[in-house]
Amino acid sequence: MKSANQRLILSFVLALITTFLFPPANAIANGKWWDVVPENEAPSYYYDSILYSEIAPKLREIEVNSNRVKVDVLAESAGGRNLLIATISDPETSDAQDMFQEILVNMTKDPEKALALIDSDSDFKVPVVINGGTHGSEYTGVDAAVRVMEYLAYDVSEEVQTILENVIVIINVVQNPDGRVSGTLQNSANVDLDLDFMSQSQPETKALVSLIKEWNPLVFLDLHNKLYSVTPTTYVPNTMVIEPSGPYHNPNYEYDLYIKWALFEAFSMEDELFANTSETAIIPFRNGPCTTTQPQLTTSKYSMFHHTYGHTLETQYLDERGVDAHFWAIKGALKYVVENKKDMIRDQIQAFRRGALDLPQQPIPEYILTESNCNQYNDLTVQNFPVAYIIPENIAKYLLFNGVEVERTNDSFQYDEDNYPKGTYIVWMDQPRRVLANNFLEYRTDVVVIQGAFDIKTIKLNEASIK
Repeated sequence: MKSANQRLILSFVLALITTFLFPPANAIANGKWWDVVPENEAPSYYYDSILYSEIAPKLREIEVNSNRVKVDVLAESAGGRNLLIATISDPETSDAQDMFQEILVNMTKDPEKALALIDSDSDFKVPVVINGGTHGSEYTGVDAAVRVMEYLAYDVSEEVQTILENVIVIINVVQNPDGRVSGTLQNSANVDLDLDFMSQSQPETKALVSLIKEWNPLVFLDLHNKLYSVTPTTYVPNTMVIEPSGPYHNPNYEYDLYIKWALFEAFSMEDELFANTSETAIIPFRNGPCTTTQPQLTTSKYSMFHHTYGHTLETQYLDERGVDAHFWAIKGALKYVVENKKDMIRDQIQAFRRGALDLPQQPIPEYILTESNCNQYNDLTVQNFPVAYIIPENIAKYLLFNGVEVERTNDSFQYDEDNYPKGTYIVWMDQPRRVLANNFLEYRTDVVVIQGAFDIKTIKLNEASIK
C-alpha cells in the first residue's frame, strides 16, 4: 500500500507529465470558455482545493446567476490555458463607474483635471485588483479568490452593497494556470511569473501588465503561500505576512504617498483577520526585519510603479485556514477602500502629477515613521531624476507597452559631442510614469542619460508608438 507521501509524489509526477508533454484539454469551442475538459492535476495535499478544470464552470455558474459579475478571458498561458478575469460591480450604480472612467482617462493625461473631477463629485467607483495563483503550487489564494467572488456575487448584506457601490472588484483568479495543473511554482515555460516583470517574457506577465495599465487600480492584492512553512496541525500566532515591506524599498516610488495609505490599509486587513480568526499578522514595515537589501521586483511591487497601493499577502497555512486568512484580509482591504477612496485616489493622482510637473519626491512623514521599528526608510525615499534618456528602439517598444511616454526626433541633433540621427527615441522624465521609466532605464548600459539643461525640446518631436 502506498504511503501518503508516495501518493503525493505520484500525483505530482502525473500532472507534471500531462502539463509539459501534452497540450491542455481546455479548448474553447465557439468561444465557450467554460467548456473545460478535465486533465490530470496535482491538487493541494492539505485540503480539497478547487481544480483548475473546475474553475471555469464555477465562474460561469456565478456569472449566469448574478448580474453583478462579468467574466472574460484575459489571455492564454504559455501552455495554452485560459487566464479568467472576473469584474464585479453593482449594475445599479453604473454612473459611478462611468465617472471613474473619466477620472482614469485624465489621471495620466491631465492630472489637474482628474483632481478637479474628484473634488466636484464623490460619486465614483475605484478599481481593486485581486490576483490569485501566481505560483501554481500555492493553492489557497485561488480558492480565496473564488470565495470572494461568490461572496460579492450573492451576498445581499448592506456591507456588500456598500462595497459594490464604491468599488469595482477585478479578480484574476489564476495567474498561473499551468502551475495550478502541475502543482509547480513556475509556469509551463519554467518561469517564476512573480519575478518576470523586468523581462516580461511570458504571456501571463504581459497580460497582467496590460490589465494594470488599463485600470490603474487603486489597490492590488497578490495572494501567496509561504510554502511548506508549517504543517496543518501547527498553530502559528502570526498567520499572514501583509506588505508594505521593510525599509529598503525601490527608491523610484513616490513612497511617502504610497505608505501613507498602504500601511493603514494593512492594519485594516490585520484587524479583519484578527476579528474573524484570532490571528495577527506580520507587517514588515512595522515588525521588520530591517533588511539591508532592496527587495526583488515582484508582482505587487510592479503595480506600485502605476502608483497603485500594492500588497503581497502571504499566509503560512497550507490548508483551509490559509483560504480563510486571505478571505478576511481581502475583506478588510475592501472596507478600508470604501472608507478612504477619495483621499487615496487623490494621492494616487498626486503621484502622477509629481511626475508630469517634474516635482521633487518627498520624505516619509514622521507620524508614519513612528509606526516602524526600523530607521532606514528615508535613506531610499528621495530620488533625483535625470532630465531625459536617449534609448534604442527595442527599449522604446518595451516602455511604450508599459505606458511610458516615448518621443522621436524629427531632426538629427548633437548631445555631449555625439551626433544622433532623425528618429532617435527620447524619454523625458517630466511625465506621469517617470518612476516606472526610471526604474527600467537607470542601470542600463545601452542608454544615454541627459542631465542638466538641454535644449533638445526645441527640435520637433513626434509621439512614438508600438509597431
